[in-house]
Amino acid sequence: MPTRTPYDALERIQDRVVGEIQIAIGVELDHLTRAVQHGHAIDAEILAARATSMNDPLIDAAPFLRATRMRRVAAQAEQVALHAKVSRLRDEAMTAYSELSATREAVGTFRTETVRAALCAEQAMLDDLSGTTHHRSRSRS
Repeated sequence: MPTRTPYDALERIQDRVVGEIQIAIGVELDHLTRAVQHGHAIDAEILAARATSMNDPLIDAAPFLRATRMRRVAAQAEQVALHAKVSRLRDEAMTAYSELSATREAVGTFRTETVRAALCAEQAMLDDLSGTTHHRSRSRS
């Protein structure tokens, strides 16, 4: 089991934040995909209405086309808003991941320093024992 550090709780929190942002990005990308598909469907409706009105002069497609174009403008505005939201979430993710990386580096440094301090203490103890043994052997001579 790895050594506990003062950064463990912070690391867990930051890891959770990164995960939540990743999920949010996935959800918004799904919304964006649906919005783009909806925009394509509206474009197809416009093309079909134009083709129908051109083939049958008795059909006045102008009111339908106006309403459909308004729906297309609304769909495009939704796509722009979703792109902006995904971009903002990606920026948040980059910031959160940078903070998580810095925390993980601090955890690694803490563990390395803990091991180094333990090794230095062990070496000092061995040096003390060696010095004591050496001193006893000289005292006897």
